[in-house]
Amino acid sequence: MQLLQAVRAAGFRAEAAPAERLAAVLEAVAALDAATASCDGPQAQAPEGAGVRQQAYPSVLRRWREFSPDDLGKVLHAYAACGACNPDALFLACARELPGTLPGAPLHAMVLIALAFAARRMTPADVKAVLEGELVRRRGELTPEALVDAATLLALWDDAAPAELWGALRDAAAPQLDGFPPNALAEFAALHVCHAGPLDRDFSAAVAASAAPRVAEFVAADAARVVQCVGHAVFVASGEEAPAHRAFFAVVARDAMARLGEYGPEALHGLVTGAAHSSVRVEGFAPAVWGALAEGGALAAYDGDDLADILCAAALLSGDGGGEAALERLAGLAAGVAARLSQFSPDALHKVAYSYSRAGSPPRALFDALAMEVSGRLAEFTPQQLAGMAAAFARAGMDAPSHWGEGTEGQGGVYD
Repeated sequence: MQLLQAVRAAGFRAEAAPAERLAAVLEAVAALDAATASCDGPQAQAPEGAGVRQQAYPSVLRRWREFSPDDLGKVLHAYAACGACNPDALFLACARELPGTLPGAPLHAMVLIALAFAARRMTPADVKAVLEGELVRRRGELTPEALVDAATLLALWDDAAPAELWGALRDAAAPQLDGFPPNALAEFAALHVCHAGPLDRDFSAAVAASAAPRVAEFVAADAARVVQCVGHAVFVASGEEAPAHRAFFAVVARDAMARLGEYGPEALHGLVTGAAHSSVRVEGFAPAVWGALAEGGALAAYDGDDLADILCAAALLSGDGGGEAALERLAGLAAGVAARLSQFSPDALHKVAYSYSRAGSPPRALFDALAMEVSGRLAEFTPQQLAGMAAAFARAGMDAPSHWGEGTEGQGGVYD
């Protein structure tokens, strides 16, 4: 912002500015846009930078070859989401010559250039082919920041990136995970899971080992993302945990108990459902989650199915009860849950029944409400879901309604 103010005060003339100075100004415009978008929404752009960007465009279009690869990446990034002018001519001009010049550029600069093209959904096939080869061949050059940018790039490409590319990024990341800032570690892991599938056992253990000693440095949302990614890896490995996994889950649970108020609905969902895949049970964790949900008005912030996920995961994490005070916290949520049952999917209703069937004194009013809700929506339920509901009622010491159908006796649900 200060740079843009200085530019306006000095009567900035793009044509006369050295290429490095022009790139710095446009980089400041992009940074201001990012700050504006974080406050006003992803499509928002800062009006302070629009005039500078529009004024500079004719000069940039004429002089783009003067920019170093690093500066060209900054310039293209500034114009990638430009609303003040149409920069397609600039991107097309660059695309014609980049395949021949990219291989000699710093790898991170190549990634930033390609990110700008990907943001405009106009990555040329030959540019993409060059970068794919360079990422594999020169992956050792990528810093943590560059690795997150490269993962973001692979996620933006219209076609799924080859597994070899994600493997190259993992190989480059593994020896320097401790150098990733907390938000970057969470972002890299989450991008991988979303676009390349679960982390493998060894890499997820390395992520866990890196995160555990510094988990207090993670904001709640980032801690939850790492827990979810590591937990998913343990689930895919059929519950086979490395010592690093177990140590991580124990540390995260204790840290979260001290600051559960920082976990919003999405973060709490990721934290609890991720941790439930672990064999680690930390005393007091599930009751703390129930307590957070019970605080005034908290339930209203949760989507019905997400709430059911949290209740079910916390029940798994609680062992067989968790003590009198813990069960009181769970029971205290029952009325609020019962009032929202119509918002729950059949699977979510099954999870609610399972969760409360594990309580020492299952709340009769909630199970009566469940019976009525399920009875009114029988056509939505599969035989397995009905069997799961019946098993939960039996565990709670109650009879399932007879009109739920034959064949549910003696069967269990997916959580039993």
